[in-house]
Amino acid sequence: YEVMGSVNNYADLPTDAEKGHVYNVVNADTANNVRAGDNFVWTGSEWDNLGGVLQIDVATTSEIEALFV
Repeated sequence: YEVMGSVNNYADLPTDAEKGHVYNVVNADTANNVRAGDNFVWTGSEWDNLGGVLQIDVATTSEIEALFV
């Protein structure tokens, strides 16, 4: 992976990326199932969503620990 930086929108991901280039997409895009802050890597043929930001506003210690069992 080579981190290339951020783009504002999914549509702004470059069309000339090289395999392994990674971009952060700042804004959500429900049409493309993109959450704000998702990171994408170019596989050589398509953009693959590496995940996103998990935001927990309020959680107990036991709820957090249950996420990792």
